[in-house]
Amino acid sequence: MKILKKLTTAVIAAVMLLSAMPGAGAEYTKGETKDADVLYTLGLVQGSDKGYELYRQPTRAEALVMAVRLACGESDETEYTHPFTDIPQWADKHAGYAYAAGIAQGTDDGIYGFDQPVSERDYATLMLRVLGYSDADGDFVWSQSLDFAARLGIKSADKDGTFTRADMFAMTCDTLSARMKRGTATVLEKLNAAGAVDGAAANALGFKVGGELSGVEIYERCIDAVFSMQFYVNEAGYQSGIVSANASGFFISSDGVAVSNYHAFEGNTIAVVTLNNGERYRVTKILSYDKKTDLVVFRVSSTTVDWKLNKYFPCVEYLHSDEVKNGETVYAIGSPLTLDGTITSGIVSYKNRIVEGFGNPMIQNTAAISQGNSGGVLVNAYGKAIGTTCAYFINGHSLNLAIPLDILFELDFSAPGCTIAEMNKMVADAEPQPPEELIEEPEEELEEEIEEPAEETEEVPEETPEETVEEES
Repeated sequence: MKILKKLTTAVIAAVMLLSAMPGAGAEYTKGETKDADVLYTLGLVQGSDKGYELYRQPTRAEALVMAVRLACGESDETEYTHPFTDIPQWADKHAGYAYAAGIAQGTDDGIYGFDQPVSERDYATLMLRVLGYSDADGDFVWSQSLDFAARLGIKSADKDGTFTRADMFAMTCDTLSARMKRGTATVLEKLNAAGAVDGAAANALGFKVGGELSGVEIYERCIDAVFSMQFYVNEAGYQSGIVSANASGFFISSDGVAVSNYHAFEGNTIAVVTLNNGERYRVTKILSYDKKTDLVVFRVSSTTVDWKLNKYFPCVEYLHSDEVKNGETVYAIGSPLTLDGTITSGIVSYKNRIVEGFGNPMIQNTAAISQGNSGGVLVNAYGKAIGTTCAYFINGHSLNLAIPLDILFELDFSAPGCTIAEMNKMVADAEPQPPEELIEEPEEELEEEIEEPAEETEEVPEETPEETVEEES
């Protein structure tokens, strides 16, 4: 059953200009119908002869139907069954899909309470399930559903303690721009791909469906997935707040798997990531490392350093180097010189640059980086990661390097991993040692043979090679 409507651009323009939607009359003050109008134009709200009924509390049945529409359930013709005994006939198919998709959970007595008012927490829970998160699997708990939803950009809309249909429409609009748990597609992009909404309609309303993103949109989409990093030589240094190095990193999965540069970890045993919202998490496990490639994949703790639980981290989708094109627009996001949340732009100059000292071809680009950008993300104009910023040629201009992310497609993120200290020890043990017969014993130092340096000796600086590459920690 195909219920969701696809509107032409001409119809959209007419609808927006003439406000020819249910409920757009004098019943409401100016601007109150904005969210409902958006959903109506997208075919997600149909209205009635009573208008939008913005001031009324929505029922659990209405909330469930809204959730099913966001999950593309209305375009699914499969016949599903459900255990609910109190559902009206008009919502039977919605309930069947919702139960099969895990959006609606059954009860022992088979009662869902379809005609009862839905609370804001209940509705936030439905929206989180639409995004692929499960309270049954421990992704979040009902009592904290509003806080978890806020992390995804779904803000609380209830201002007076009574959850209304206007509040439901506002949270629904926020959900349209939220990204699914698996992958980086938004709900609206998923609906468009399924043919449930018209991409032209969405773009006309200010959403972004398909096409390149602006710098502003890149920043808004990616910034929360990028973090700064602080390194400490040992536990004593951490407890004393003595930072030995700074770098950047970014999440590639919502459960806390992230990427940075290997060279930032050298000589340290503790690493802490600081998110855009100020939360700090310790690195718990190294999942993969390669000194030659200068790439480290690691997992962060699910609790902050002050023991606040978090099971969701904003992340970016990543691409294979085969999908990178010379000349395409790119953006570098990181924390140069500890200036968190810095974004710069440029183009890919040459995607397979061979550089001495690196194990794989590098992505040469013109997006400016400095010390502290190490481990930051290089994204394309669609907001997808193509590399990890790591170094630049100090004797040139706009000659910056990023590490391709091909290795990520080969990794098992469920591997047990190792600690930072264990990684450093394994790297040290693997370093080639000179043959025993070539190791010379140091000569005994004789005090009379030590010469004092001549006074006022002028040192002649060594000539810097033209193509010196500097890693920026």
